[in-house]
Amino acid sequence: MTQPKAPDRLHERILSESMVHRILAYETTLRNAALLRLFYASGARVSELARLFWGALMDRGTHQGRPAGQITLIGKGSVTRTVLLTADTWRVLQDLKTEEGTQGFGRRVDPVFRSRKKGPLSRQQIWRIVRSAAQQAGLGTIHK
Repeated sequence: MTQPKAPDRLHERILSESMVHRILAYETTLRNAALLRLFYASGARVSELARLFWGALMDRGTHQGRPAGQITLIGKGSVTRTVLLTADTWRVLQDLKTEEGTQGFGRRVDPVFRSRKKGPLSRQQIWRIVRSAAQQAGLGTIHK
């Protein structure tokens, strides 16, 4: 006897653009704002963001008079993919790199999203940041 197929509920977990803008508007720390923006803009998995180091970012010069860049993500099975970033997302990452530089970080081997213990954020820490931002924006609970 076969089990009935569970309904696909992915559509219930996808945020609208206005919801994402609300989440970004309520975030007050530069690191978390950059994390949330990059998460949305790149379509990266949480584990890809947790493993992202400054050496994986590349300046692409300017596009239509605005700074542009790209990141290289390492996904499942060590598959790499390159994602072009919007000028706004690139600017926020560059602001974060500048802030990290004032604290002695931001080198190619340093994690982009650094924990208080100076290492990369874990997947669990990233999910806590996402859930907290959603709650601050009044969106309730975000599920993995």
